[in-house]
Amino acid sequence: MVELGAQHVQKDKMKRTALYYPTIAVPSGTWLRSALLYWDEVASIVPEDWEHRQLVPFTPEIDFLRKEEIFRPIRPDAFIMHGPWQRVDEFHKELRERIDSSTFQKHLMEGDRHLDARIHPDKVALNFFYDFLEPAGLARKDDSDSHWLLFERRTALLYMSCLAKYLAETDAEAVSPSTDLPIYERLSLDALRPQDGFACIDVELGKLLPIPRDEVALSDILEFRRRRRQELLSFRGIMDNFQTTLSRATNPAELKGAAVSIGENMEKGLNDLKAILDDGRVATIMGSIKAILSVKSPMLWATIGVTAGQARRVADLPLGWTGAGLALLGAIEISHHLIDSRNKKRASLRESPFAYAYHAQKEGIL
Repeated sequence: MVELGAQHVQKDKMKRTALYYPTIAVPSGTWLRSALLYWDEVASIVPEDWEHRQLVPFTPEIDFLRKEEIFRPIRPDAFIMHGPWQRVDEFHKELRERIDSSTFQKHLMEGDRHLDARIHPDKVALNFFYDFLEPAGLARKDDSDSHWLLFERRTALLYMSCLAKYLAETDAEAVSPSTDLPIYERLSLDALRPQDGFACIDVELGKLLPIPRDEVALSDILEFRRRRRQELLSFRGIMDNFQTTLSRATNPAELKGAAVSIGENMEKGLNDLKAILDDGRVATIMGSIKAILSVKSPMLWATIGVTAGQARRVADLPLGWTGAGLALLGAIEISHHLIDSRNKKRASLRESPFAYAYHAQKEGIL
């Protein structure tokens, strides 16, 4: 995922950080190369003692990026053990509600339960483990290796998705959770009940974004972005403007206008970006980006009837613009998304996307 969301002036001083989850190890393929090209830095959730004990060694790629000060470990214990108790309590309360929800319980009943997903103890509060997870049969200690807890697979997926969200909210930089696995995209965001949600927009640009191929060396990507920083910032600005305009639309006409406007600006921006990548001899494939944006105006959803449940996809509404006349951007897809109301704090404080996901062609990691 790439942090291309709307930012105020004061946020421009922050680094835009892509926080990879669910694993400590960051994949070395398409996700990493796209993040390096469009973000300031990448990060993953690394326990305090992990580097010292080398439970899972850094890959050569991440070790290189750490020395270049492009990779940053984000410590889970800073939040789990030393964070504001109110936020930690909210984190555990939300996890309980999501695990107890009928939707998640239905997932748990599908197939056998396998407690083989390893999560480091520093990522889990002991009281939450002993009072809830272990009695529910969702996690246990690893008898063969005290460095790990063993989670039920789907529970581990949900847990890490929620943890990444809360770490992003409390970090000093402009951090967005990011994953290369579609199944993780909305686990910690969706409203459990319609009455507890608020409207957001899913925006997906399909197979439009140039991403360096796997054979392109990371050092070449870093050198390219140093030399062509202004051009990359210019393209980021185009994306910022598009997402800001969408999120602030107050009626269908403004939403339509934003899509038409981006068709004119994005085509030039993408062509310029591809040209400088080619000029820099950075071989690319075309990938997709999906972002989840908050909506600033309740009037928009009241006008088009989404909040009343009359439509779920903007494309289903009588707007008459879904890709029409935009040869390059025919793959723009915008849909409705109900976000849990507990995420409103992030919407108001950061005004940045809740989550990003990248999807590559078959030549990439998916």
